[in-house]
Amino acid sequence: MHDHARRMFAKQSFNAVAALAAGTALLRPAFAKDAADVKFAQDPANLQAGLETAHTPRITLDKLDSMEVAFGKTPAGTFYRINVQARHEATQAHHIFGIALYVNGEIIAEHTMTQALAEASLPATAFLARLKTGDVLLAVTTCNVHGKWGSRTSV
Repeated sequence: MHDHARRMFAKQSFNAVAALAAGTALLRPAFAKDAADVKFAQDPANLQAGLETAHTPRITLDKLDSMEVAFGKTPAGTFYRINVQARHEATQAHHIFGIALYVNGEIIAEHTMTQALAEASLPATAFLARLKTGDVLLAVTTCNVHGKWGSRTSV
């Protein structure tokens, strides 16, 4: 009987950890290199009213003085503040809860907003990164109702 209880405890513990890991993965922003499940505006320069306007992230770049952001042995380079924002409502029933930033297909940063008090978090964040001419940036917002939406820009 003691072995049975130990096996049941181990099985339940494993199942709990697996469920927690699966649930966490569902809540995270986009993590697909190919962005297969990300929706894009048909014409990024002319967003259609509704879903495209609300969900498509806007990316702006501000060049920074490297002396303000680099420390110690950080190699020299061109640093940028990468601002990402979506014009989306923030209610408990409908909100964006994550923003991910990719450079050349690799995720470099993510920002997760609270879902417990969704109306307190607006879908806007800024990342600092060293970029070079030709780098392709992909920003992805994740909406709890309409999924993942992306936009691209180049340096």
